[in-house]
Amino acid sequence: MGKILLNSTYLKPDHEQARSWFLIAAQAQYGPAYNMLGRCSHFGWGCDRELSQAVSYYQKAAQLGDLWGCYNLGIMTLRGLGIQANRADAYLLFRKAALQGHAKSMNLLARFIEEGWETPRNPQAALEWYKRSAEGEIIEGSIITPQL
Repeated sequence: MGKILLNSTYLKPDHEQARSWFLIAAQAQYGPAYNMLGRCSHFGWGCDRELSQAVSYYQKAAQLGDLWGCYNLGIMTLRGLGIQANRADAYLLFRKAALQGHAKSMNLLARFIEEGWETPRNPQAALEWYKRSAEGEIIEGSIITPQL
């Protein structure tokens, strides 16, 4: 219901009400709800825009195994938004989510590998991860996975 209230063609958007639904779901320790609370704080949907609070929510989402939470926390960490910039931590977050099949994290992991950020530069491995990202799948047992 929260996502519907953020942006629906059928209902008038109500960001404050959407946020209240995410808070209810978060009380049940539902990782995606924490991710959405992070997005609310990140973008000021139904609350004041507060980046450090967004980071806290993304951290909780990531702890609960939410891949979007890992990705969003990785973005905040990479860019230094609401948290000290730390490329090594961002790499680990993108890697964690990529290895579990999160396509956008695969794309950023590929960028790290392509540029040699926090990992040895490997154009062939980067190409494989870009391909996986585009295809939206992870290939178990490939020669690329163990190198990460």
